[in-house]
Amino acid sequence: MLDLASAKIKIQNNTEKSVLVSICIVNWNTKDYLCACIESIKKFCKKNQVEIIVVDNASADGSAEMVKILYPNLKLIENSENTGYAYANNQAFRSALGEYILILNPDTVMPYNIFDKLIRKMETNPEIGVLSCRLRNMDGSIQQFCYGLPTISDEIFMQTGLDRKYPLNRAAGHRKMKFFAGDAECETEQPPGTFLFTRKKVIDEIGGFDESFPIFYNDVDWCNRVRKAGWKIVFTPAVYVYHHKSASIKKNFIFCLKEEFVMRRKYYAKYYGNWAVEFLSWFSPFGKDKNSLFPCTTKTKKILLIKSSFDEHFEQFVKSVKEQFPESKIDLLLLSFNPKKTADYSAKFNRIIGYSGKNPWISCWSVDRKIRKFLWNEKYDFILFPHSNIDGAGYWNIIFFSLLLFPAKIGAFSVSEKWSFFRSIGFKQCRGFFVYITAYLLLLIKSCISLISKKV
Repeated sequence: MLDLASAKIKIQNNTEKSVLVSICIVNWNTKDYLCACIESIKKFCKKNQVEIIVVDNASADGSAEMVKILYPNLKLIENSENTGYAYANNQAFRSALGEYILILNPDTVMPYNIFDKLIRKMETNPEIGVLSCRLRNMDGSIQQFCYGLPTISDEIFMQTGLDRKYPLNRAAGHRKMKFFAGDAECETEQPPGTFLFTRKKVIDEIGGFDESFPIFYNDVDWCNRVRKAGWKIVFTPAVYVYHHKSASIKKNFIFCLKEEFVMRRKYYAKYYGNWAVEFLSWFSPFGKDKNSLFPCTTKTKKILLIKSSFDEHFEQFVKSVKEQFPESKIDLLLLSFNPKKTADYSAKFNRIIGYSGKNPWISCWSVDRKIRKFLWNEKYDFILFPHSNIDGAGYWNIIFFSLLLFPAKIGAFSVSEKWSFFRSIGFKQCRGFFVYITAYLLLLIKSCISLISKKV
């Protein structure tokens, strides 16, 4: 890991002067966003009210050079390697001079001077440790911006899709909080790390980000520690910033997807113990992500590939299938017809079939009966699909859907390029039904407890 002493640091005016707010921005290959972000801060903020600290994680797009040329008085920390989001923020915290610290993503734009309201609220409410604000898309529409801290039951509801089926239920929807309107000031558990306005005193007391969560879940872990230390985390709609979603993540999506899954497991291990990781693996179809060998392919004549909503590694998935089954007829089942995509796929597959159902994901309970009957009559040897190994809900649905077609084997290909194979009738399917029964019982119990507590 890079040492702070080995990083290149340019200190504003080379003298320490008192400022109210230190704005900490960690950047990786988002030069244009970073420039717009700095411009908006400098445009609206009062002179000497804020200092801007940019930590550049070895960007290859000239971000650091841009800061040095256009903003020579900013505090810039250049890392010679990508140290991760958590470590880079901690570098900024150690360098910060302000009484307050704003953790800010570079893909944000400040529409006005937000600090007067934020500081006033902090000064009049000494129990508040962190303030969060509204996040808006560039067209002004509201983004989903607050979440519940992850719990074991949250993970079970996510794996079974009950969080999507009952998003307004306070138990099922606790993690994603789709029911959160964001039209009134309130306490919240975990605002996104995009915008976290805190006191330097809070960081001095509980520490910075846990560097064992280098990219993901460091803000989740930090918010958990803030609350455990007795500080309030408050959302206020009185302040907002514009936000381009996941600018850095989109540049390396597959890596980030796998890393998010690993960090999620680590978070549960930290707060609930290693048993929780083992327990939750039971609820995911691919919790262990083991690599299975291809079954005998000599009698494989017909294969159905299912293209679900997740398709970031779809091309690699198709390539792997064609390498294993060069002589087989391969059909493709699409969630919806896209004329351009369908034309691109037509040369690669024997036949393309359009899924039609009531749900936005493949489900054996809502698929069009004519399509299901047609697929059943095809008597496929294998049914194969790609998966991300993060949210199991859609994959349980695909597995149950595949069961109705009675193939010899069902297979799934992960972003880690690992295969999982299982029979149409076996232990995995029994486990899947047990998972859903358990999830519904848990939802019923938690909903009843919530109802009783409201009455009391």
